[in-house]
Amino acid sequence: MITKSLFQQFRPCAKRFWYATHRPDLAKKLSPDQLAYMKIGQAIGELARQNFPTGVLLPTGPQEMALAHTAVAVEGDAPVLFEATFAAEELVTRCDILERNADGTWTLIEVKSGVRVKEPDHIEDVAFQAIVLRAAGIRIRDYRLMHVDRDYTHDGGPYDAATLFTSADITGLVMEMIPRLTADLEPVRAMLHQEEAPAFEPNTYCRDCDFRENCHANLPEGGLWKLPGINVNSVRKLASQGLRVIDDVTTAEQLSPSNRLAYRVISGQQDFTDPDLIKQLERLPGPIGFVDFEAIDPALPKFVGHHPYERVPFQWSLHVIPDADSSQEPEWRDYLHTDVNQDPRVAFAATLWEAVQDCASLVFYSDYEVATLKMLKDAGVPYGQELYNKFKTVGYDLYKAIKGKTYWTSFNGSYSIKNVLPAVNPAISYKSLNVQNGAVAVQVYEEYLDPTTSDEKRAAIVDDLRAYCQLDTYAMLALYQGFRAAVPGWAPANA
Repeated sequence: MITKSLFQQFRPCAKRFWYATHRPDLAKKLSPDQLAYMKIGQAIGELARQNFPTGVLLPTGPQEMALAHTAVAVEGDAPVLFEATFAAEELVTRCDILERNADGTWTLIEVKSGVRVKEPDHIEDVAFQAIVLRAAGIRIRDYRLMHVDRDYTHDGGPYDAATLFTSADITGLVMEMIPRLTADLEPVRAMLHQEEAPAFEPNTYCRDCDFRENCHANLPEGGLWKLPGINVNSVRKLASQGLRVIDDVTTAEQLSPSNRLAYRVISGQQDFTDPDLIKQLERLPGPIGFVDFEAIDPALPKFVGHHPYERVPFQWSLHVIPDADSSQEPEWRDYLHTDVNQDPRVAFAATLWEAVQDCASLVFYSDYEVATLKMLKDAGVPYGQELYNKFKTVGYDLYKAIKGKTYWTSFNGSYSIKNVLPAVNPAISYKSLNVQNGAVAVQVYEEYLDPTTSDEKRAAIVDDLRAYCQLDTYAMLALYQGFRAAVPGWAPANA
């Protein structure tokens, strides 16, 4: 049976769909990010149901039982059904909310954790359900999408489901989508019965595919889809010209300007460090601070007066050196907000403002820090304006400085700090830490805020978060030192 999520996998890559339906045993376990996303989706769904107090929640599995319970409920008199399951024509779907109308028709309500109707994705979601329900003999009068209202303000008590959500009538958009989606489903059904995996062209979506290890076992090395910043359409255009791997390219001019440096580095096995980058780093006035933030932006606000998805920075880390040529050990300063009852932003900004007073340069990796401070400024948080002005005046974005201008073969197709760091300083690693990336940092801090978390667990979380954020800014210092020491211009790879 084809579910909505399986159909979505077919969209970019038919082979991924084939693996998902024929060899699901090869799929990776869900990542912490995916599990967290599912958890918030479940919480949003449960809150949405509170707007329908007479609704009946149906069992969701096993599938045959879910279908049987749904069939009985449809024939009954319940005014609203939650998680009703339908199957027809090799398709199966589960509806968030079905509201019975007086004329015997139904209103289908899809619940989303976002703050707007996202086209075409959300429309396709509902159109898929519409196709299944039509085939199952269910008459739908209208289609609505219920989503979180960004203007909702948390008062500190239980979430008010009546004001947390807003909804939009998407009937017209769904009706327009149904014919096209119906046609699109035909090759998907055919693939369901195909014994052999289909041919495919690797592309950027392969990077995060569960089945990449098996699927790519016999592919040649040097795929152009691995070039940093290349997009799906560019890969397809190159493939149409017979250009699929580095060795197919005869001149850099065959690639877009943004991909030419990486091509020259990989094809020539010669790393390139922008001489201007080294000069810029040498000229940064001291004291130099290397700074990093951690923040949450929860769908369900955690603090009084906050709105859905409002960014809440809760931790900063700062390593400071006196000047570019100093041999002194860096000084580490940090802050982690531990008062679960108070908005972290005020203390975050006040402590950070004090900490950066002596810094004539502030180095960060990406514009995340500046964007976060702009949000604090716009929210009227004390010292938000001062911090924003300081970071805009003396800030140096190392990511922006190297992207597209410096490239080493050992970056492995990405300018992410988690790729660049081991290339520049392989001795520094996150592997021994309990928190190894920002996504996990967010999850454990939300666990820290959970009222059911024990004091012992909270103490462990504090240690883990401080260790992670400390390494993040120490890693930034290591990048600074590593790039300053690099050979300007071209140099043998891995030299």
